[in-house]
Amino acid sequence: TLPVGREVVVPVPCSCSGKYYQHNSSYIIKQKDTYLRIANET
Repeated sequence: TLPVGREVVVPVPCSCSGKYYQHNSSYIIKQKDTYLRIANET
C-alpha cells in the first residue's frame, strides 16, 4: 500500500539528446492498483 500523498517515480525511456526530461502527472489510485498498473496508465 502507498501512503496518501506519496510520490511515485517511474523511469521511462527518453531520446532527449543526453539531457534530463521530467513530466509531472497526477493519477488517482484505484483499489487494487499495483505499481506496474500505475506505471503503464500514467
